[in-house]
Formats: sequence, C-alpha cells, structure tokens
Amino acid sequence: MPESLDTRLATLFGSETRLRVLAVLAGAPRPVTGYRLAVAAAVPFSKVYRELARLERAGLVARGPGGWRAADADVVRLLRKRVRVAWDGPWFTERQRRRRADRRLLDSLERRAPPPFPDRWTPRSPRTVTRPAAKDAILRRLGRAESSHG
Repeated sequence: MPESLDTRLATLFGSETRLRVLAVLAGAPRPVTGYRLAVAAAVPFSKVYRELARLERAGLVARGPGGWRAADADVVRLLRKRVRVAWDGPWFTERQRRRRADRRLLDSLERRAPPPFPDRWTPRSPRTVTRPAAKDAILRRLGRAESSHG
C-alpha cells in the first residue's frame, strides 16, 4: 500500500485509516482476514478492527467465513479506479529472485567441485601417504585392512 494517499479520498471517507482498509478490501480477489488486512494496509491491528466494525455498521463491508469483503459495489468501483493495491506480487517476485540467486550459487559450487579420483590413483609423493609398519601391525591385530600404499 502506498505511503501517501490522495488526501481528497481520505477526506471523502473520513480518515486515511478507513481509506486504506477500504482500498485493500476493494482490491482483494477474495475475503481477507483482519491480520492480513492490517499488514497489507500498513495499519495497526487495533485500528483495523475498529474501522471494520464501523464500516460493517455502515454496510460498506461484510464479514464472511473466509474473512472480510467489500459489500458496496459503487465504493469498490471508485477505489479500484483511484487506488492500486499490490497483493502477493512483490512477495513472490522477491522469493523468485532469492531462488535464482540460490540456484546460481549452487551451480557455481558444483562447477568448482574437484573431479573424483580415478580407480588406480597414486599420490605424487608416496612417502607422504605411506602408513608406518607399526600401524599396519595394529590393523592386522584388529582384523582390518592394511595400507595399500606400501
């Protein structure tokens, strides 16, 4: 919801809070819960429920099983002409951007992975990899395999 609203519309509806609540409901594709309405309208929760009660008494909004919805078609048409409310678009856009960034990172890590050793690999300097004879004796006593680097 934009931070600055048309002051003429706020005057028409009585307050900026009321205008924000109605604008979100007018642009909502389905009924909206009070929590989601407060977040989308950038209005404190306590004020949202107070405004919803006032608007319900005036017949401008109605409460249903899925949440609140705008009840007056004329008000909805007016607000849809004058106020735009973006719903989940920015959230999904950010989520997709993060997924693309994560995928690029994972791809770069996969490209950097060293190739696996071939079956008959031998070290450049076998002395650094040769096991001491005492360790081989201990392994034999335990029934384990001895060093293959002899």
